[in-house]
Amino acid sequence: MAFFLPLLAIKLLNITAESRLLMMAGAICFVFFILFVAQKRRYSKNFARLFALLLVYSVILVFTCEKQGFLFSVAMLILMKDVDMNRNVYKISFIVGLIFLFIACYLSRHGGEVIRFINGEWRTIMKRSNILYVSFTAVTCLYLLIKKNNLFFRHILCILISSYLMYLYAGARTGFVSMLVLVFSLIILRSEYISRLKFVRYSCILSPAICAGVSWLSAFKYGDSLILIWLDKLVQGRIYQGNYFLNLYDIKLFGQPIYESGNSDDYYVLDSAYLDMLICEGALFFVLWVFVNKAVIKYMYDNNRMIEVAILIMYSVYGICETFLPNCFLNISWFLYGEYLYARIK
Repeated sequence: MAFFLPLLAIKLLNITAESRLLMMAGAICFVFFILFVAQKRRYSKNFARLFALLLVYSVILVFTCEKQGFLFSVAMLILMKDVDMNRNVYKISFIVGLIFLFIACYLSRHGGEVIRFINGEWRTIMKRSNILYVSFTAVTCLYLLIKKNNLFFRHILCILISSYLMYLYAGARTGFVSMLVLVFSLIILRSEYISRLKFVRYSCILSPAICAGVSWLSAFKYGDSLILIWLDKLVQGRIYQGNYFLNLYDIKLFGQPIYESGNSDDYYVLDSAYLDMLICEGALFFVLWVFVNKAVIKYMYDNNRMIEVAILIMYSVYGICETFLPNCFLNISWFLYGEYLYARIK
């Protein structure tokens, strides 16, 4: 029960105008819960210092930008201590995720009204939520982690076919493109000759920085190029919205709350993880995110774990047009972040 009380308080953030106090109280309660659990486990001094810094930083972000996803993700990293992330863990997660994905698809079968940028103007259309495809992506990645020791081309082909079918159902173009990146990465990295090429190696390792640069540069230069205006239509106004938020808000070290609205006559949504990190979570979070992801990909690449590399690259690309990356409930990469931390920090 102690675990669900802070969750309830934080959820009220999106319901009541007086939610900030409840959000702060919920965050503090949640931190005390994590400390209560953590004290029963033995951490080295380096781990204790790191996690103390991460907890303090995540709470600061709750106060400064009013987002809680990173706090829960840090909690997940702390609670991964002494957890053997083996095939059975991923298998259980896959089965549970698959069941709830089917339920979510059934409940969303009629879709709902959304705002989209079509042929140069904002329109209200009926569409199923992109979260369905995000969830499908997470389930697919869990499947890959289960099959990583015996992944064959037929498995990759099944992933490609199911990704296309899910695209037809959910209509999430950004998700489907990201899955194409995943399939392409799985195929080329299977070849030892290709994976040993310096160009391929550095392209993989630097993919978070490349995607972050693409997100920022396209939004910053919007209006100066006809190509960007054309691309903006393909991604349903995300580049224009990014440009709007860049011009409206200053970049701060620890971030700031931003105004977003999904109303048809007042549509302002920042739908890019990298721009959201830079503007909302702050410049420090943005730099740390790119640096840590680069380090994790390098670690996986050096240990010849190419399936994990492909997953991390895919999520890096996904972040150009979606904002869920700091959320451990939607981003399977957090399993790999935890494994990296526990392997490298003693």
